[in-house]
Amino acid sequence: MKRIACLAALVTIGSTAGCVERRFTVYSDPPGALVYVNGNYLGMTPVDGYITYYGKQQFTLIKEGYETLDVVQSYPPPWYEWPGIDFLTENIWPFKLRDVRKFSYTMRPLQSIPPDDVRSRAEALRARGQNIGVPLPPRPLAPAATLPPPSAPAEGTLPSPRPLPPPPAGVISPGSSGTTP
Repeated sequence: MKRIACLAALVTIGSTAGCVERRFTVYSDPPGALVYVNGNYLGMTPVDGYITYYGKQQFTLIKEGYETLDVVQSYPPPWYEWPGIDFLTENIWPFKLRDVRKFSYTMRPLQSIPPDDVRSRAEALRARGQNIGVPLPPRPLAPAATLPPPSAPAEGTLPSPRPLPPPPAGVISPGSSGTTP
């Protein structure tokens, strides 16, 4: 009789064992921004998602008329998800635990830059670049011991081209009529 009671108690505890629900909700100001989590589309704010693992995730919020917002969000595990304790809370604890994180982000309106400002900045950068001077020649690499030094052609002449190897048999070379004699 004791065995049946112990078995019934174990089955009851096992069937009522709790679990941990890990979720997050993303809000934005203004609402309706598209949300990407680690490059995967999630939805429009306010939107819910599940936390697969604790640590960091990248959120990207996009809304027309607003600057795109990239955020690396960190969320440490709660005390009941620490190694060792997590086995008890997920397998033995008879109640469900919920870990719901709420993230709220404010997006900045897109600012248009007048074309005259862009042009003046470009001209200033160009003037700065022209004052830099001539760049130094690249440093030579360590000389290869097996290659002979290249011979310099006489000034004003081009080096003679190397002769091409003959084409393999059956290949029509350029300039031929394509017929065999």
